[in-house]
Amino acid sequence: MKTIITAIVLSIISISVQGQITPPATPEPPATSSSSYTSSSISHSTSYSSDNKKRRSSSSSISINNTSDMYKFRARYAKELTTELKEILNNELGVKNKKEEGIITWSKVKNGEKAFYCKLAKGSLKIYVDKELVSDDFAEKIEMLGQELRDVISG
Repeated sequence: MKTIITAIVLSIISISVQGQITPPATPEPPATSSSSYTSSSISHSTSYSSDNKKRRSSSSSISINNTSDMYKFRARYAKELTTELKEILNNELGVKNKKEEGIITWSKVKNGEKAFYCKLAKGSLKIYVDKELVSDDFAEKIEMLGQELRDVISG
């Protein structure tokens, strides 16, 4: 009789232990992602120290949208960088620009349409290129300029 009771108890324990075993986790389906080689958007926050060693903390925001038919660059940054950015833009785009109330613009119109536009204000910069209206060399030049400006703004 002890053997039967022992067998029953062992069976009950075995069944209860098996009931507590958790089933293996169901694997998650693989995540899908899509990439675009023609468009990018960048946001960046940075702190920097100026040449005169006064510590300034600043937040900058940079957005670059580059597709097969247009290029857009938008940035907000510390106003103190405006003079340096103006110097870079004048060197690359020339000093033939329009100045109005603290805003400097460079532009090109082709066939009555805006082919290129650059607007620099204190703490803000916008660049637009219609790649269908400008040469490939000019579009590439502006993209390289955008990289340089991004590096200066982000520190």
